[in-house]
Amino acid sequence: MSPESIRVEAQQALDELRKEELLPFPLAAYKLTDEGLGEYTVNFCDSRLHSVIVRWQEGQSFKAAVRAAVLARVDKIGKALKKASPLY
Repeated sequence: MSPESIRVEAQQALDELRKEELLPFPLAAYKLTDEGLGEYTVNFCDSRLHSVIVRWQEGQSFKAAVRAAVLARVDKIGKALKKASPLY
């Protein structure tokens, strides 16, 4: 798969998450870096979430791997925000 087709799949996953209301804000995958050994960094044009690391093996769905990585990161951010916010 070419880097551009992988980036397109990542963007499709982001668009689907937003449509399903699982992503609280829109994200644009503007850069994808192959880190080697099945790890990719997907960079976003957003100050709330700069990037995610996606672990993927040939034969698996890259879109599914992106969905899982983004959902895990958004969940982690949400928990951190809840923990940091005062209870008034």
